[in-house]
Amino acid sequence: MTAAGDELLIGLVSISDRASSGVYKDEGIPALEDFFSRALASPWRTVKRLIPDEQPVIEATLVELVDRERCHLVLTTGGTGPAVRDVTPEATLAVADKVMPGFGEQMRRISLEFVPTAILSRQVAVVRKGALIVNLPGQPKSIRETLEGLKDKDGAQKANGIFAAVPYCIDLIGGPYIETRDEVVKTFRPKSAIRPKTAIRFVFPHAPVQPVTINGGMRMRAWYDISDGAIRREDEGGVRASQNLIEALRTAMGMCGARSVRQMQQAEVIIAPALVTEGKTMQIAQRVGQGR
Repeated sequence: MTAAGDELLIGLVSISDRASSGVYKDEGIPALEDFFSRALASPWRTVKRLIPDEQPVIEATLVELVDRERCHLVLTTGGTGPAVRDVTPEATLAVADKVMPGFGEQMRRISLEFVPTAILSRQVAVVRKGALIVNLPGQPKSIRETLEGLKDKDGAQKANGIFAAVPYCIDLIGGPYIETRDEVVKTFRPKSAIRPKTAIRFVFPHAPVQPVTINGGMRMRAWYDISDGAIRREDEGGVRASQNLIEALRTAMGMCGARSVRQMQQAEVIIAPALVTEGKTMQIAQRVGQGR
């Protein structure tokens, strides 16, 4: 279970003279929010800014998001071409502690699969204090492609998107541990940096106490363990610990129809509502387990 302090705070900055003045609706921030809603399996929230193509304004916004808002990750969209008003890379470099050239290189490599003018893009990525700042393209389609990468007609990964490297980069600069959904973006970390997957336990306090045959006939209330979508087998110690925890929660709640979440080592314990059948809750449990 991810602790509250492990929430990822993301700054989203759309940079456009016309969108910031209301000439047209911004599409960059909604595209990024859609990506994060599909890709992230760990807690996150955003701080959003819509600003014009003015270098001093861009610099001040990036500094504010990192230094004052304490964002771990800041993504910008727009202003990375060769036009006179395109000054996002200059503003980003001006507030940088370290430059991360690989992000821009990979974004251009991906975009070159579609258009030869990708070489005109000047996206950069930098580290400022404990935050990673990355310039992205302005078009929603290009944002999705550069973040998620390219797949062939059979669904195999053809080119990795840049977000595959973002969680480990955030680890290295002291940010929270980010978990992603592999079907959208598969995070790469060295084996030594990978944390165990969270197990989710669904328990049914309204069920009768009965022997659990797969665990040597021990008596306890019904439960399911979900880890990567599979039901886990428990040893005797795990069953007894669960039994004690369930009874303690029932006593603390004072009613069996409540729903509660508690942390037990690496497990989330979810008390199912009394009116939900075990079969239905099992389906919910499987979906949650697969989603993580």
